[in-house]
Amino acid sequence: MMTALRRSALLAALAVAAMPAAAEEIRYATGFPPNSTGDKAAQTFAEALARESGGALTAKVYAASLLSFSELSGGLREGIVETGALIGPYFPTDYPSSNVLGELVMLWADAPLGSRPALAWTGAMTEFIALECDACQAEFLAQNQVFTVNSSTGYSLICSRPVETVSDLAGLKIRAAAPAWSRWAASVGAIGVTVPTSEQFVAMSQGVLDCTISNPVELVDLGLAEVAKAVVSDYPGGGFGTASIHNVGADFWAGLDAAGRTALLKASAAGAAALTWRYEEKGAAAVEAAAGMGVEAGPPSQEMAAQAAAFAHADADAAVAAYAERFGISGAEQSAARMQALFARWLTLVEPVDSEAAFAALLWDEALSRIDVAAYGARP
Repeated sequence: MMTALRRSALLAALAVAAMPAAAEEIRYATGFPPNSTGDKAAQTFAEALARESGGALTAKVYAASLLSFSELSGGLREGIVETGALIGPYFPTDYPSSNVLGELVMLWADAPLGSRPALAWTGAMTEFIALECDACQAEFLAQNQVFTVNSSTGYSLICSRPVETVSDLAGLKIRAAAPAWSRWAASVGAIGVTVPTSEQFVAMSQGVLDCTISNPVELVDLGLAEVAKAVVSDYPGGGFGTASIHNVGADFWAGLDAAGRTALLKASAAGAAALTWRYEEKGAAAVEAAAGMGVEAGPPSQEMAAQAAAFAHADADAAVAAYAERFGISGAEQSAARMQALFARWLTLVEPVDSEAAFAALLWDEALSRIDVAAYGARP
């Protein structure tokens, strides 16, 4: 018979065995400031990670503190953080196979009015990099990282004067945050200008800028509604489309089991959906608020839209070829063609999406769930 002492010891041992292992807290770094839309999306990732892992994994978010955007690539490579928001264009020579697709963002001008190209681009980039781009994967692994998901935000033309025709753009000084927009500005007789995001308000108020191609959120967040007179929505086409918003350190990924990797991917889908969806929602609200301050807002004229779309197609092939030659990328033209096909596919997929949660589910169902977590991110 089992003695009372042995019975107590056995029950104690079983109780310890039944207790969940202590949660592992990982560090997530982003360059977005505290309480910004980007920071709040990162908090959504952290909440989803705890939920999807059953509490086995948690995340502490460092917003514009531990690492800046310009430091994140090195921070991930050196293991300072386990995951972070990598902004690819900050590091053109390290990630050329994914960055080259940024030369295509003006092709968003093809999207029908009322569609959501930022959501579609997020899905297309995620699907392409995670499932089809071996060169992208190799470049991330060379920097000790594993890609999980992309996030994109759409931009509009915000001006200090009304803009109703292509001829109205001639001579204007336009802030262009991507090379494609600088080339487009030149095509309409405008002048592309490089101005940091934080200096847009002063530059527009002093006449250094006549317009900026920015996310409409900045009408409120940066106070641009006070100096703007017109917003031309989703024009000239494109947005910020090369943000690997939840890259993971390759060493940390290698130490996760299949359940941990799956939880991390599901949480990444939630974080990317939160960032993309909320920028869309807040951008629309900002345009509405600006209209209440007397800022004219609306889509481009047919003439303006046609010119932008024609330019985008004429420019894309040459721009991709030039980028590929500059960074020695093979197969860039094929990658560009595949991305255009995926973008068209995702424009259809996002049509019925009516919530952030629905978009997160779509990213998971159509892209991330197809990853073989046992093999993904393995070093050659």
